[in-house]
Amino acid sequence: MLALLITRQRTGSGALGSILHRHPKLFYTGEILHPDDRNNPHSFFSHLADAPERAAAYADPNTRAALVQSYFAHVTAATAPRMPVLDIKYRSLQHWNPGWQGFFDRPWLIAYARQERMPILHLRRRNYLATYISGRLAEANQVWHTDDAAGLRVRSLHAPPKDVLNFLTICVREAALMTDWLRAHERVLTLDYEDMLDQDGQMRSKIAERIAAFLQIPPFEHRNSAFIKQAPPRLADAIENFDEVATALQGTEFSWMASA
Repeated sequence: MLALLITRQRTGSGALGSILHRHPKLFYTGEILHPDDRNNPHSFFSHLADAPERAAAYADPNTRAALVQSYFAHVTAATAPRMPVLDIKYRSLQHWNPGWQGFFDRPWLIAYARQERMPILHLRRRNYLATYISGRLAEANQVWHTDDAAGLRVRSLHAPPKDVLNFLTICVREAALMTDWLRAHERVLTLDYEDMLDQDGQMRSKIAERIAAFLQIPPFEHRNSAFIKQAPPRLADAIENFDEVATALQGTEFSWMASA
């Protein structure tokens, strides 16, 4: 059996994954559909690169599902006896769809997970503005996860209000789709990033208990994240034109995000 961690980029999957990986019963594989992370031995694309016939099977929509199922078996065997937790981002879900997939149809992976009663950890971040800033800072620093704040050159930036509003609107649409796609799945545990960690970067005990019960594993003994946040605690310190952004959000459903 394997579990899926499904989330949007810059939502805390690295922090959560580092905690999951410290549990003796779990193996966090990292983002297995990242197009550039070929150094990850558990990456799906590394798996394809190891054998030409796999790449051929992936290129054919009629054989893709069987290939993915064999990949799941491979990862499960490679990480045994620990349960692998596969990190998959919203925008990677389409990689395994068959031919003639409907634009708004439930992705193949979600349908397959429901069929196989595969557990899904769905990690959300309610404050999309914080997600946007986290992503921009990561791009500016070219650092996606870190345990050393001293190595972060950029700690604040200018955020064009038009770009911010466009990003937040897209996030709302993506969230609505994910809610609809996961609605019928019986084995989904939805977690919110804002509720997950305390001020010291440790997973809150109630969240740890929920995850352990959901995955049917012993309690977590270690709940510290291996990473720190790139953005300062207050968005006002991370956004150089904060007043301009806050004004742009006034009167919208996003106005609270600037004051959170």
